[in-house]
Amino acid sequence: ELDFDGYRLNQGWVAPVIGMEVDGKTVIKPEALTSSWQHKSGTYTATETKVVKVAVTNATANGYGNDFLLDNLGMKPVEVTPVDKQGLDWDFNDGTLQGWIAAGLYEKYNQLNTTYWKGADGSNVLGSMTDFVEGRDYSGEVVYRYIEVEAGKTYELDFDGYRLNQGWVAPVIGMEVDGKTVIKPEALTSSWQHK
Repeated sequence: ELDFDGYRLNQGWVAPVIGMEVDGKTVIKPEALTSSWQHKSGTYTATETKVVKVAVTNATANGYGNDFLLDNLGMKPVEVTPVDKQGLDWDFNDGTLQGWIAAGLYEKYNQLNTTYWKGADGSNVLGSMTDFVEGRDYSGEVVYRYIEVEAGKTYELDFDGYRLNQGWVAPVIGMEVDGKTVIKPEALTSSWQHK
């Protein structure tokens, strides 16, 4: 997994469009940075043992105002979970993230918890209550993990969701696999919903 945090310095000029490549192959799709810190990540699978060139890219040609900051550039191996015939189910009953990894601001500000809230049956659930701080953008990934799938097989993904605060904006939650939407993001309500 490769990742970085990016920030756009000048709002009045062109936006820097930043991504990452390994040996010329896009690993993190170039996207325009905003005026709040954003966490970007992508995966690269090595097919052989060798030295690779890792590069940060900017797709914006303009020199004026094409200014940005980068922090926490990283590359680390990931653990892959195989899916067996019974499938996989994460219920968070043990009070841990069970191998899921907090993403973006949820990780940075430690805003995921599995022991604070309880489900309808009293069991532990994964939850988040974010802070209102001007400029923080919580859109994007919340949690992620790497799962090994088999060619030619179809997989069903699902989750149960619940909205905590009715007086604020509704969380719009969905699921993606390798950046492709599998469960369309929809606003959660104050009753448990199966997606």
